[in-house]
Amino acid sequence: EDLPLGIQYFEKLNPDFLLEVVTEYLNLCPIQPAGPGQPLSPVLRRCSSVLETIIRSVPGLPQAVFLMAKVKYLSGDTEAEYNNLQHCLEHSPSYAEAHLLMAQVYLSQDKVKLCSQSLELCLSYNFNVREYPLYHLIKAQSQKKMGEVAEAIKTLHMAMNLPGMRRSRASSKSKHRTEVDASHRLSIFLELVEVHRLNGEQHEAAKVLQDAIHEFSGTCEELRVTIANADLALAQGDTDRALSMLRNVTTEQPYFIEAKEKMADIYLKHRKEKMLYITCYREIAERMPSPRSFLLLGDAYMNIQEPEEAIVAYEQALNQNPKDGTLARKIGKALVKTHNYSKAITYYEAALKSGQQNCLCYDLAELLLRLKLYEKAEKVLQHSLAHEPGMQVFMIG
Repeated sequence: EDLPLGIQYFEKLNPDFLLEVVTEYLNLCPIQPAGPGQPLSPVLRRCSSVLETIIRSVPGLPQAVFLMAKVKYLSGDTEAEYNNLQHCLEHSPSYAEAHLLMAQVYLSQDKVKLCSQSLELCLSYNFNVREYPLYHLIKAQSQKKMGEVAEAIKTLHMAMNLPGMRRSRASSKSKHRTEVDASHRLSIFLELVEVHRLNGEQHEAAKVLQDAIHEFSGTCEELRVTIANADLALAQGDTDRALSMLRNVTTEQPYFIEAKEKMADIYLKHRKEKMLYITCYREIAERMPSPRSFLLLGDAYMNIQEPEEAIVAYEQALNQNPKDGTLARKIGKALVKTHNYSKAITYYEAALKSGQQNCLCYDLAELLLRLKLYEKAEKVLQHSLAHEPGMQVFMIG
């Protein structure tokens, strides 16, 4: 910190080594972005801090900008991630991995054509991406969304034949990489199960699932296979078998929340049992109290038209994560649902004074318009635009 920018400073900083460390950290992170209400992982926070230092000192290093985009993606900050990727691709248009990550972003936003374009650019710059299981996974998922189920099956079968896709075939040379990409490997198995099922090929779906059970038995991904097995049983109309499998997932195991969410969904949509539905989410909140757990409980109460109970759950989540604007918006919307408009207005105004996200202005203005308080609504919007001109497009939309 005390050194001026120069050769000695960069020797001490050693950005190449730091980028290797960040890459190793990211290999240990979940492959799915954080959801609303989830606090930022300490690992991602540390990676972000290191990358900010590198980018500030060496702004022309595309790998650092790309890794920052990946950190933002896993943090659930789509806007920051998109901006970093755009910056990376403007200066390094042939950066294949950046095109691949951009394809994932577009896919998560249901922008399937843009996703396909990113994959084509990725392939045009680096033919070797055809050996990346992730490339085929994204391609198959986009094909599925476009209704091209048969093409998705072909794409996934190509991925299944890649080196390292099965433990029995993995050589000692590719062993480390296979372990790192275990989540992607399983995602390909499970995606193939899903597309076979969508194509009416139940026998093929069951066969691939059995392969997955054999392939991932005893690994940290085993429970994802159990949940997929429950999904297949549910698709075949066997709710009892699906619930039986999901009940075996305990609090200490990964994917406990996902299993409980599946159970809750079965109780609500297939059994029409609201009490058992909400009990699943209460159990999540009791056994794993966190902002995300209380957020899920609040959403569950809103789904069964109990906004008063939802507000209590959202407030518990907000107490643990006070800077989360998503939670503040949910509380405001729940108050509106109870028709307690004066309390909703007071809440929005207090949240805005405490520095919550500017999009709360939009919610408050919308409520004031509904109550025909036009002058107040106009003042709120003018205040919002004065403090964040970029919101103008959002307001007009």
